[in-house]
Amino acid sequence: MSTLIFIDTQRERTREKLYSQFCYLLEERTPMTWVVGGRHVACARCIADVEVTLEYPNGVTEHGGYVQKVHILSDDVVIAFADRIRLAFAIIDLIKAEFMPRLDERLLDQPEIVAQRLTRFIRYAFNKVKRNGERVEFMLFIRPKRELASYGVWKMVSPKFNRIAPSQPFEMLEIGSGSVASNYRDLIRKGSLGLVEVPGEDGGLPNAVIPVGKVAMQWLFAEALEHQVAGVSHAMQLMMMYSGSTMLHDRSDSPERPFPPVAKSWPELCQNLRARNISVAACSAMA
Repeated sequence: MSTLIFIDTQRERTREKLYSQFCYLLEERTPMTWVVGGRHVACARCIADVEVTLEYPNGVTEHGGYVQKVHILSDDVVIAFADRIRLAFAIIDLIKAEFMPRLDERLLDQPEIVAQRLTRFIRYAFNKVKRNGERVEFMLFIRPKRELASYGVWKMVSPKFNRIAPSQPFEMLEIGSGSVASNYRDLIRKGSLGLVEVPGEDGGLPNAVIPVGKVAMQWLFAEALEHQVAGVSHAMQLMMMYSGSTMLHDRSDSPERPFPPVAKSWPELCQNLRARNISVAACSAMA
């Protein structure tokens, strides 16, 4: 019996070692983005960086400007993306043109039903506009019409787009390869507790306890500024979805520095890249 336990322990240690090596390789070599979202009592929230990474066929990567990765489709439906920017915008454009005008708002009493229908549409749009080797990740936020009902939050990854919802009441979901960056692990753990404790001096009582909502997302942004991860900008956008409204706030990395101009569509990003003498055909634009 002890031998079997020893073998299982060794296997577990091997898995942890391999996963750590995998995360290290991703952090060192993969273009990154960081999109985080979750829900709390009577709200949903999201924070996303805005950096674009250009990847060339020879493996070289470089910074390629800024893009908006969180898009408010209506006060009740928000979508955020990571990975191939062209593909993400093409799908979002189809959602705006074909899905949203036909959405029966009465269905918003049950966000899960809206999510099911939108997921089917995303699969259809993905198969319609994808190119070989392209992949995309999405995060959905759906506000319920019924009072006191839970806000819907899911993430999904191509090609199957199986929805993943938070398993705990305040759990934060992530998309983008930045989700494996060790720098952000402690931030997400704290942000998934439902409140944030600001440590006191010398291990004493906390100086403050912040409920996870707008204030805590601002805390998360401030803490993220302490880290520098390749492919993740310090400038970020914060989305807050309440019963009264849904808003997107720009947060620069410094009060003295203006928020960078972000492309809100694929044609706008292409125009920005051409202004820098960058050929979109010669590289892949990643988020």
